[in-house]
Amino acid sequence: MSWRGRAWLGSGVLVYAGRVGVTTEHVHAAHQLAFTVGEVSTLRAEVGGASVGPACHLVVPGGVRHKLLPTDSATAAVSIYVDVDTTIGIEIRERVRAHPPLRWWDACRDITASWPLGTHSDAAVLELVKHLQEWQRSSTDLHLYVRQALDAVSRDLGGKVTLGHVSDQIGVSSSHLSRLWRADLGLSFTSWVRWERLREAGRAVRDGATITDAAHRAGFADGAHASRVCRQMFGLSPLELTAGITVI
Repeated sequence: MSWRGRAWLGSGVLVYAGRVGVTTEHVHAAHQLAFTVGEVSTLRAEVGGASVGPACHLVVPGGVRHKLLPTDSATAAVSIYVDVDTTIGIEIRERVRAHPPLRWWDACRDITASWPLGTHSDAAVLELVKHLQEWQRSSTDLHLYVRQALDAVSRDLGGKVTLGHVSDQIGVSSSHLSRLWRADLGLSFTSWVRWERLREAGRAVRDGATITDAAHRAGFADGAHASRVCRQMFGLSPLELTAGITVI
């Protein structure tokens, strides 16, 4: 089963709409919320060691290892990736942490109630992206050092970005920043940097760059490095993604 559809890259959010295929086991640095389109389409997944589905809705928190198993080759869905540093991302993490995987969608149901989830048409997905972009990071959501570190990562993404380098910039020990980072975001610093690099590479591909050029622009060592990280975070290679998905 292959992926065929379109992806919208927004600030703090990525939305895919189209046919859903199988992935290998992976773990991404954003919360994934997916819902199927059509009366017969369902999704299955292995999430954190538990089997979820078949179901019309699915939630996978950032940092949780999983693989996607659509029930047939015609399964179509809208898959929403919400960055963990946004207000809504922090709310999702708080909602799911006390529940097992089978209850994650129910825990987030009232959050998604106001989302425009009607269809997977271009107009509907664009409306959804605009809606989710309103829930950007708040100054009160995260520790000051974490906010400063997030800004430093964004600023230096095309070059060398390490925990030590960023902690030196903001004047805090790397061990302390690492603890604050994981406490606030539920992820390692390295996972976040890799996710941000993939997003930047996606923007470059959208603008017409080759996979190799996009990898260098995003700060990866080379195309092979980008490919490994892409498989680790999406369960698909860049070639598999770009073969069937148009980035908007």
